[in-house]
Amino acid sequence: VLHQRPVTSTRWACDCVAGILISRTVLLGR
Repeated sequence: VLHQRPVTSTRWACDCVAGILISRTVLLGR
């Protein structure tokens, strides 16, 4: 199923990266 839906993995990766960027922004904001 995972191989048939690469979009799911891509979306998960984007969410992961977005979370890291947001965390950095919040830490730098302080």
